[in-house]
Formats: sequence, C-alpha cells, structure tokens
Amino acid sequence: LNSFALPMLGVLAFFGVLCVRIYGDLPAGLSMDIGENGFETLGESMRTLFLLSTLDNFAPVVTEAYILHASSLLFFLVFITFACFFLMSVALGVIFDLYIEDHKECVSTEAKKEAKSLDKAFKVLDFRQQGRIDW
Repeated sequence: LNSFALPMLGVLAFFGVLCVRIYGDLPAGLSMDIGENGFETLGESMRTLFLLSTLDNFAPVVTEAYILHASSLLFFLVFITFACFFLMSVALGVIFDLYIEDHKECVSTEAKKEAKSLDKAFKVLDFRQQGRIDW
C-alpha cells in the first residue's frame, strides 16, 4: 500500500501547492465558486484534487477554473492525465500484486490440506501397514 500512497500524496502535495499559489490568492471578485471544495489551503487543495483524481465533481471545478483563465484547462488536464493514467495504474499494480500473493498462500494451504488428506487415505487403505496398497 505504501508503494501507492506515497506517490499519490506526493502528486497531490505538488499540484496542491500549485493550486494554492494560483487559485488561493485570487481577489474576491475572481474567486472560484465550487462549494465545499476549494484551493485556499493546502489541505483543501489536496482534498479537492483527490476528488478530481477520481473524476468526481470534475466538470464544475474545471469549468470554474476555465472561466477564470483558459489555460487552467491545460493545468487540470495534465493533473488528470497524470493522476488517472499513471497513479491509478500503479494502484492497480499494487492490488494485483496483493491478489497474487494471497492466491499463492491459498494454493499452498490447499496443497497442504490435500497432502494431509491423501496421507490419511493411504493409511486407511494400507491396513497391513506394509507401505503399499495390495489388491
């Protein structure tokens, strides 16, 4: 999980600082009206960007930013491209690795159970205790 959380926090912090610097100090008439989400503080900015990385509430935020300045669209497209395509593939890779690890453990456990059951069955069939089964 750390192999996904740390890069994601790094990306959110980097883009969050940029958002605070760009959108956090806007004059009152130019501030973005995006409800509870915002870019005034680093925490709010990282929260908003995390929501944007899941593509939740993407259109209202980007529309408000685009109204302020058309180049804002490029900023958010770079963020979304990086967050969705790069970081989400890392998350999928981590989840897949965890699945493979768990699957190997389950197969190993089942193989041990099977060997134990076969050993018990052999002992039942080897009633003369010769180490072999006679017909």
